[in-house]
Amino acid sequence: MHQSRPDSDPDSRRVLGLWDAVSLVLGVVIGTSIFRSPSSIFSSLPGVGSTLCLWVVGGVLSILGAFCFAELATAWPERGGDVTYLSRGFGEWLGFLLGWCRIMVIIPANVGIMSFAFQDYIMQGAGLDARFSPWISLAAVVAMTVINLTGVQSGRRAQNALTAAKLIGFCIVVLAGVLVAAKGDLPAMSAPLKQGAFNPGLALVFILFSFGGWNDAVYIVAELKEPQRNLPRALAGGVFAVLLVYLVVNLAYATLGIDQLRHADVPARDLSLRAFGVTGGVLVTGLMMISALGAMHGTIFGGTRLAVAMGERYSTLSWLGHWSKSGAPTRGVWLVGVNTMLMVCAVGTESGRALVDRTALALGSSGPIPWSEYQGGFSTLVAVVSPIFWVFFLLTGAVQILLRVTEPDTPRPFRTPLYPLTPILFMATSAYMLYSSVMYVKWLCLLVILPVIPGLLAWGFERSRRR
Repeated sequence: MHQSRPDSDPDSRRVLGLWDAVSLVLGVVIGTSIFRSPSSIFSSLPGVGSTLCLWVVGGVLSILGAFCFAELATAWPERGGDVTYLSRGFGEWLGFLLGWCRIMVIIPANVGIMSFAFQDYIMQGAGLDARFSPWISLAAVVAMTVINLTGVQSGRRAQNALTAAKLIGFCIVVLAGVLVAAKGDLPAMSAPLKQGAFNPGLALVFILFSFGGWNDAVYIVAELKEPQRNLPRALAGGVFAVLLVYLVVNLAYATLGIDQLRHADVPARDLSLRAFGVTGGVLVTGLMMISALGAMHGTIFGGTRLAVAMGERYSTLSWLGHWSKSGAPTRGVWLVGVNTMLMVCAVGTESGRALVDRTALALGSSGPIPWSEYQGGFSTLVAVVSPIFWVFFLLTGAVQILLRVTEPDTPRPFRTPLYPLTPILFMATSAYMLYSSVMYVKWLCLLVILPVIPGLLAWGFERSRRR
């Protein structure tokens, strides 16, 4: 049923084109933040103009990070992505730990939060009882897992279809903004903030979070046609395309006026209701569901390639380094899918949260996890693991500079513009987000030891096997 994909014929696995990679970036990055975060962003800034400027800043900083990853990925076009770079620069143990944390916790957590977003949207649209919520999330995870099990071609087509549907949906939101603007009598685009509400740093945190996920494209480099040319285009071009989408959508939102935007739960829905009536609300609900599914599928599609890379690199995880005849990383898909479903049960049910609380208390926490402070179960989980994500991003910026020094003769088909300023700015951005995430979750960041300790133990076992 399973077979290893031979390294002796690398061109045989290059079945993904430029649009496939761009579609993956768009599908993963444009999830639910563009629907949920605007009110928090507009509430921290004086007007629409300053908000759009900060979106540009967030997009530019993300593009700088994409440049750093593009240089590393074209110099070492291996499936492991940042696992490869950190291993070369800082040692195999750190690369192993990064890959472990990603496939065991970070990737499943990101899939899970999108499944919960999908669940929220479908429950609101259908008026379902809350007791159905975990089952809807689980059903979404199962569906995206099955699609990824069917093979690389069906997975590619599904991702492209979901991304295209998502972009069409955003065109409807923009059209709604145009229709509202055409009626005239637009509300004020700026208004004074309450004392102490001005907080561009907090707004930038939300904006940078909305750009998260573009780095998943490096995991498909071994299956990408002409990776030295297409990967930089996909990374930088994909992030730039996301920035354009965000700017145009925020301009559409602006037709609601700054006062309504600061209080709107989902401004896309309010705008579509104003332009198209009840039909508009239904369309936006469908768009949000498609957006969540697209982000889920893209995260599984890219993240499971990392699982295969871990299996190919480390004998302890060799069982992951297999592909089905249709080109699906079957065991990696099962690993991510099962981990996600376990997380859904752990944080999406009362009994699961009680078990997590008991575990946290056993590890010496000062009390049970304050689930409600972080917008519920999965948002809490993502908030807890986000410091790990930004630590590894910070280290990836550092390793680019380190490898320029230690391996200067390695061919670099793409060289980062404005080096070394670009990686320095990327590192500064990652350090700022690391600080913000730690300040946000406070003592809960100590729970990162839950994936780190097993990862270190697994690395110790790996080292003993090598010896």
